[in-house]
Amino acid sequence: MPSLIALLLVAPSAGIAQALTLTVEAEVVNAARVTKDSLFRSSDPDSPIPIESRDSFPGLSYFKHDSKYCFIGDLHRYGRPRQVELLTNTGTRMLFERFGRLFFRYDGKVFWLEIHRNLEAGELSIFFTDETSGDQTYAGGRYAPMTDRGDGTYLIDFNRSYNPYCAYNPIYVCPMPPAHNHLPFAVLAGERSYGPDVAYP
Repeated sequence: MPSLIALLLVAPSAGIAQALTLTVEAEVVNAARVTKDSLFRSSDPDSPIPIESRDSFPGLSYFKHDSKYCFIGDLHRYGRPRQVELLTNTGTRMLFERFGRLFFRYDGKVFWLEIHRNLEAGELSIFFTDETSGDQTYAGGRYAPMTDRGDGTYLIDFNRSYNPYCAYNPIYVCPMPPAHNHLPFAVLAGERSYGPDVAYP
């Protein structure tokens, strides 16, 4: 029988390593959600929750973390990026740069989302809707962060997708996803609708 030390030195199989990685990722995402709830119910000026509602703020609702909504995508940058106006929740328009398209595969099919860059901060953003929008998630769409993996590909994790601040408070002006950034399937990951009258199945 191999010694305990020998067992500890054996590298985990690929399947076990992947499971451990996904477990750690879920823990990180869940910890971030707890931190966000704490910020939203605090007196921090960055909280979008109206002051009079913070004491009764129940916390945000999320889908359970699901690794199948985490993708590695190829970013195809536009050769000639141009500025476009995106409609906001107030009917006004905000100026962004069309940066490129992120291609990824889901359920055996290839999908893409257009990436926009903020002209002031230079940040890349994904604004999207899907088959849950207006039902289980905010009707105006959600935002999804993307991470540069340093090899020409990007990580898009819909478990980290979140509502714009205008979903909590109408004083905020938020860009809405363009029509072509609609995914024709239900993204059952990330943040769900917010509101005292929202009922979840």
